[in-house]
Amino acid sequence: MIFDDETYEWVFAFTGGRTLRLSSHWRLASANQIIVGSEDEGQRFGLDTEVDVKQRIAATVGSKEVTAASVDEHADLEVRFGTDVKLQVFNGSSGHEGWQLLGPGKRYVVGQGRRIRRRFGRRTVKA
Repeated sequence: MIFDDETYEWVFAFTGGRTLRLSSHWRLASANQIIVGSEDEGQRFGLDTEVDVKQRIAATVGSKEVTAASVDEHADLEVRFGTDVKLQVFNGSSGHEGWQLLGPGKRYVVGQGRRIRRRFGRRTVKA
């Protein structure tokens, strides 16, 4: 997990050459709390030290596997890690690409506020 200073995106790298790039607001949550969110990096919130987003994600997700992923009618994305942690991505625009899931072989899925775009090989599908 890194922050790309050039594109202002949070980037999650997964096994198998998959990368999730987030330019929309997001949060990592468990059943009873928001663990960390896209606006938290460097904030203090009355704490002794600044929030380190990467550290919180690593401590929470660690080596947990992705157990499920879903996209709703607004192209909001939810990725589940194990049974108790989820990454929620919220599209805030009707046209902006809020997130991109990139895979091997030029495959990708892009979440825009009004649709999902997918490319598998040479074919692009809009939903």
